[in-house]
Amino acid sequence: MIDFKSESVKNLLLAAIASKGYKEDAKKTSKRHRVFKDDSNDTIVVSASAHFQLYYNPGISDDKGDVISFLLNRAGIGVNCRNHLSAHFKQIEGELEKLGAYNFSREFLPIERKPFNWSEHKPFVSNFTENVPGNILALLENRFINPAVLFDPDLQPVQQYKNNKTGYSNIFFPFLDINGYVVGGQFKYLLQNEHGYQTVKMNLPDSERERSLWHTNGTGKKCLFIVEDPFDAIAFK
Repeated sequence: MIDFKSESVKNLLLAAIASKGYKEDAKKTSKRHRVFKDDSNDTIVVSASAHFQLYYNPGISDDKGDVISFLLNRAGIGVNCRNHLSAHFKQIEGELEKLGAYNFSREFLPIERKPFNWSEHKPFVSNFTENVPGNILALLENRFINPAVLFDPDLQPVQQYKNNKTGYSNIFFPFLDINGYVVGGQFKYLLQNEHGYQTVKMNLPDSERERSLWHTNGTGKKCLFIVEDPFDAIAFK
């Protein structure tokens, strides 16, 4: 397993791009996006706005993703490659080893992870007031969601999380375990790129997604609805 959020592999995608002959176009590179081209003028755009790097090819809609997707696409099997992956596994494995990403082992190794520490994040989480930040209103408008959902008792808790790195407040959904303890959380924001706007979701570091849910106020309800994403629950309501 490769943890793409760790510092040790943060620049792995850039190394893979360089290994395939792409060079940076300094004139088109910005703070948010780095632009690379190869000898055939094929263009790759790398987003550096997240904790890990993602790329997309403005000329080919399904040529996008992380470093694994990049290498699979360059191997000629594309992103929808589940049925063909075993045949190319060795090739991709070798590519990653050459980049110094990972020494693959056939043995299962337990993943060491820090327990989620809610006390580190709780001071940055608060309920909404009448003065809803403009960037959150823009996100809701982009998703055709009425801002009234922020105060709908059936959809609580919907909160805001102030990112101490950016200074912005984002819409926030706390993850609770079976005992009702907060063991993680997800915040969302609107990101503008060359193709318009997209909703980006980020989990708080060490969030224990595998044993938690964001759940709404179910007091007095006779039915239970389970959806994939908090915005799906909001849209259904």
